[in-house]
Amino acid sequence: MITVINSFACEPEQQENLVRALRDAAPELGALPGIVAATLHRSLDGTRVVNYVQVRSVEDYENLRKVGQTKGYFDRITKFAAGKPDAHVYEVVDTRDRAAA
Repeated sequence: MITVINSFACEPEQQENLVRALRDAAPELGALPGIVAATLHRSLDGTRVVNYVQVRSVEDYENLRKVGQTKGYFDRITKFAAGKPDAHVYEVVDTRDRAAA
């Protein structure tokens, strides 16, 4: 499994539009083969939105990118961002969970 962390800078007045555009893409993109989970975060100061996505493989991520580009989702998302999205692909090397009390 790989993790994709995509960070978007935005103007505070555009943050909710950016979140909405990402949510609008989620049903179709999240249903693609190999997509395991996604979590959307917004900064409290209104200047960033971060999408954390877990995908089974690099190939599945490339398919997600292709579908998102072809369907125009990424154009709609980036029109609310201030600059280019900052996406990086990671492998998980360690996980620490607190035991349930």
